[in-house]
Amino acid sequence: AKFPDCIAVAVDNAPAMIARAKERASESTCGERVAVVEGDMTNLDIESIKAEAQARSLVTQNFCDSTEGKPFFSGFDCATILLGTAAHLIRADDAISCFKSVAQLLKTDGVLVLELEHPFDLFDGQLLDAQGDAWDREVGDDKNTKVLVEWGREGDHFDVETHVVERTVGINVVDEKGSPKNGFVPVEETVRCKIWTAPEITLLGKLSGMKVVATFGDMATEIPLCHEDAHNMIVVLKRDE
Repeated sequence: AKFPDCIAVAVDNAPAMIARAKERASESTCGERVAVVEGDMTNLDIESIKAEAQARSLVTQNFCDSTEGKPFFSGFDCATILLGTAAHLIRADDAISCFKSVAQLLKTDGVLVLELEHPFDLFDGQLLDAQGDAWDREVGDDKNTKVLVEWGREGDHFDVETHVVERTVGINVVDEKGSPKNGFVPVEETVRCKIWTAPEITLLGKLSGMKVVATFGDMATEIPLCHEDAHNMIVVLKRDE
């Protein structure tokens, strides 16, 4: 609603996430301007994404260029890979493939925004002495239901050569007594995450036709990467024309 002339295409490889994203889009006032497609970020279907964007471009005349009075999609202004999702690009080849595809989808002055783990997590030894983290959240207005999340566990393996950590990730839904809610079966998996450093992202950008134009320590431009309140590493890349 804040940007009535914008369109968006979301990509995910999990059917449940796709269904939820479509549901949220339809509940909002911008549903007709948002496309949700199934895809793999290591092998993005560029033509399919462009086709979805073109279809949404017919909704607003202001977003796209026009030819013979008809709007056409000329590239995205911004692409985002947030919440540490890029950590699932374990292999350098997969990361390069992803970055190259994004670069092809951006306008000449378009940007890619990455949200990654802060390098302090790598260099201060925390990953070698894994302790993990956990938190809980109430579900909407239901004060008697909580979602418990475990992100990492003591003893999780970290490979010092590849910078890949094998994190134990758990999710549970409990009632006010701490018992599983409505028979919910707790979920626990081991998730492999790559800890990327800033120089590596710079190199990946160069190999993909992009360059780093800014870094931040959080989703706030006033917090630099070296600030004591920096919790993440935000990297902004732009097509290197």
